[in-house]
Order: sequence, then C-alpha cells, then structure tokens
Amino acid sequence: MTEFTPDTAAFLAAHDWLGGTARAIAGDLSNRRYTRLEKAGARAILMEGSDASARNAFVALSRWINTIGLSAPRVFAEDTTHNLLLLEDFGDAQLTSLIQASPGDAGMYYKTAVQALLRIRAETPLALEAPDVATLIEATRLIDDWYPGADGVLLDDIRSVLAEQLSHLFAAPRTVSLRDFHTDNIIWLADRENTARLGLLDFQDAFLMHPAYDLMSLITDARIDVSRERRDALIRAFAAQSDQSVEEVARAVAILGVQRNLRILGIFCRSARRDGKSHHLPALPRVRRYLHDCLSHEVFNELSDHLERAVPALNEAMV
Repeated sequence: MTEFTPDTAAFLAAHDWLGGTARAIAGDLSNRRYTRLEKAGARAILMEGSDASARNAFVALSRWINTIGLSAPRVFAEDTTHNLLLLEDFGDAQLTSLIQASPGDAGMYYKTAVQALLRIRAETPLALEAPDVATLIEATRLIDDWYPGADGVLLDDIRSVLAEQLSHLFAAPRTVSLRDFHTDNIIWLADRENTARLGLLDFQDAFLMHPAYDLMSLITDARIDVSRERRDALIRAFAAQSDQSVEEVARAVAILGVQRNLRILGIFCRSARRDGKSHHLPALPRVRRYLHDCLSHEVFNELSDHLERAVPALNEAMV
C-alpha cells in the first residue's frame, strides 16, 4: 500500500479519494510520481512531484489537447500549493505493449498517430517556448559528459553540420510539439473514435518546433523497433497530407533525429550513472541505430562514418 504525506492525504480526503486502494505505477525519468487510485469502482491517477511550471503546463495543455479532437487526461482536482494533480485514468493499453503483442495491428496505431500529428499541425500554435539552434545544440552535450567513450572532437564535427541544418529548418513556421510523442506515452482508448482514441501522456514539456519533430520522435522510438520500411511509409503518409514533399519531411526527420538521439543517449546514460535509473539502458543500441540512420542522410555528408569512434557501441555492463 502506498503511503502519502499529510498534505497529499489531506488533498485526497478533500476530494473523496482517500480510503481506497493505491498502487504506484511506472513513471518517466523525472522526479514525478504517479499513483493509481481505486475506490468504489472508480479510478484516478495522482501526480506528485511536479514544480508549479510543469503543473501549470500540464493543466493548460490537457485542456487544449481535449479541445482539438485528441485525448489528454482530464484534471479532476488540483492543489496549487503542493503541486498535486488528480487525473483521469486512461488504463493500461499502452501502445508499446499492444504493438509488441499484435504486430499486425501496428499499422492502424501508427496511422492514427500520424493523423493526430497532422491535427496538431493544423491548429494555431500556443504560446510556448521555442528553443533556438544554440539551445538545441547545447542539449546534445549531455552525451559528451555521460556516454562512455564519447569523442567530443568528432561530435563537434557532427554538431557543426547539425547547427547549419537546423538553421535552415527553422526558416519554416513552427507548430506545437508534444516533445515526447512515442508509444510509451500513448494509451489506446478503444471506446473512442478517430484521433480521440489516442490517450496522450507526458506532454507538459511541449514546445514550438518544426512540424516533423513529433513524427521523428514516433518513428525513432527508443522503446520499440521501428523498421526502415515503416519509417519511410509514415514519412510518406505525413507528407501526403501536408505542404511538404516526401524529401523535405525525410530531411527534417533526419536533422531533428540527430539532435534528439544524441541527447537521448546522453540522458539515458546520465540517468543510469548519476541517478541509478538503469531501465532504459537496453535501448541504447536501438537509439544508436536510429542515430546512424539519421546521420546517413545526404545532408550530413557521410558523417555516419564517424559514429563508430564518436559514439562507440556499448552494452549495459559498460555504462
């Protein structure tokens, strides 16, 4: 049984959620904690550990997502003093597990996800942070500090080209990016229709970014293998319903994928080495393969050849 602090217990009691069952559920790499509450046949999720900024962002984005034909957990109650949220529980039908259990249905799930991204792209952007090139490049330096054997000199060669290519990309208008749009953060809501069947989670860090960013996040997903054939098909599907050609979308995915996957490799290694959170280590080879594929795009001038020395292959025991 999960124990609550006096402040959290008072919050739950005030909203008649104390006295049922409480079970901790897996969270993300942040310090946020999630607890599934069950009482009298009803369920909810308690979110703890957010700061005020993240809590406010979650509440605002939840409302926005639900107004545009997608699904985010509704906020049942909020404690602004202790940064507590009581949320709608979407259940356990996580897209990662569904795809692994029934690969033949993956096409349906991915098609719906692309439709959702196109829906977001069509909306007037919210007033969110819009990181510049320097900020995105700096975020990749986590790999230098935490990935064993990383070669900072060779990585700087990659970053030099990456910065130039990001500058070209940002000539286009930006749209809302949920930032961590991948199968672990999507719950399938089979009783809903169209894009509302996607129950979206972990979107409080949303920002304004190139429209292909969330597509890239989906198809270079650290948690599940996405084949080159499926990646190419989803790029074509996205381009077919946007104002960009297949070549333009593929180029954007490659550029954004280099930035994100360099950063992810650094984050996963930092979480293991500094914070003792090693559950993402098995994904390191997969993320590195995605990075190689993105670096293989012609805009990087064969920099993929540097990867073996810049970011050597690791196994879990080496981190």
